[in-house]
Amino acid sequence: MVMKNVWQWTIFILCVLALLACCKVDAPAATPVSTDVAVFPPSLESYDDSQMEGILAILVHRVRQEPFNLVATLILFLAIIHTFLTGKFMAISHRWEHQHKTKIKIGEADRDSVHHGAELFHFLGEVEVVFGIWAGALLLAIGLFHDWSTAVNYISHKVNFTEALFVVVIMILAATRPILRLADDIIGRIAGLLGGTLTARWLTTL
Repeated sequence: MVMKNVWQWTIFILCVLALLACCKVDAPAATPVSTDVAVFPPSLESYDDSQMEGILAILVHRVRQEPFNLVATLILFLAIIHTFLTGKFMAISHRWEHQHKTKIKIGEADRDSVHHGAELFHFLGEVEVVFGIWAGALLLAIGLFHDWSTAVNYISHKVNFTEALFVVVIMILAATRPILRLADDIIGRIAGLLGGTLTARWLTTL
């Protein structure tokens, strides 16, 4: 039960932080930027590679000038791989959840217990959270590779993550057990008024 509460509070805190980030990103662009912040990312013209031929040569040249380009590319690559693996993660989550429900039925697990591995893989299997996970990794990498002021300046003034972060927060909240149970209960009650059949439940869901 303690682990369950810790997991719920962790999700809640992450949602609050994401909402605060949304507010920060939505701040007026006219806010003065500190002159101490490094220019990030460098402009394409700063690489001075217009005379070079071949995409590979250009990429190698840009990585040599700004090694973080390689880090950012690896993060993008991992995000793409994660996107294609979401179905696999969800399948693993469902299998573990089914096994856990079986253990509850035969008395090998507590009735109110949850399989934290299944919950984690279900979270990783949500396509909508892929952006949030790897955007967070990118922000952390910028902070570690450069400094935190550069990372904050990039998020606040160079890009606009408001809509994407909003989707991530909504999907995280909507996937929590209380929300799912409430939605299921409401759908069940409305379907009951329509006859309680499977067809009535599907129409209510739609």
